[in-house]
Amino acid sequence: MTNDIVAINQVLNEYCHTVDRRSAREVSKLFSPDALLKPYFDDKYDVIGRSEIERWYEHYMENFRRHIRHLKHMIVSPMIKVETDQASSVCYFLASAVNSETNLGFSAMGIYTDRLKKLDGKWMLSERCITVETTEPEIKVIEEFPSLEFRYLTAEKLKDLFFAHHKIWNNFLIFH
Repeated sequence: MTNDIVAINQVLNEYCHTVDRRSAREVSKLFSPDALLKPYFDDKYDVIGRSEIERWYEHYMENFRRHIRHLKHMIVSPMIKVETDQASSVCYFLASAVNSETNLGFSAMGIYTDRLKKLDGKWMLSERCITVETTEPEIKVIEEFPSLEFRYLTAEKLKDLFFAHHKIWNNFLIFH
């Protein structure tokens, strides 16, 4: 069972990375052929079957993802229950991105409620319900982290310190 939980957790994390940077086809491959997607953050409708799920993600990528940068989905606190070749999972998510036109950041928090099944030894999403509970629009974005102004030592300065320390140590040994 532990191996199954690890494999399921990997699917949940792979979904985040795939939605952020890969194609709709690659996202759809995480779903079983007869899967059900419930993007309830958009409206209360169901998307049925892998080909329709791929079509939905194509729409998502064309109408949302292509207008943003730095998209990051993160999941936390997954609760996974496994029963033979079926499983359920509930986890919180945080997604953040920067609007390419306004240069403002935003974030959303919500819940993924999932059912998974094992097909040919591989765990796949058989149902995913996505609900968004809160959003934070218009976050000021700093795309380059400001310097901490750490005073690091150059190789030359290190050499000088080494020789100064060496000289002090030798003088100490001579007088003791």
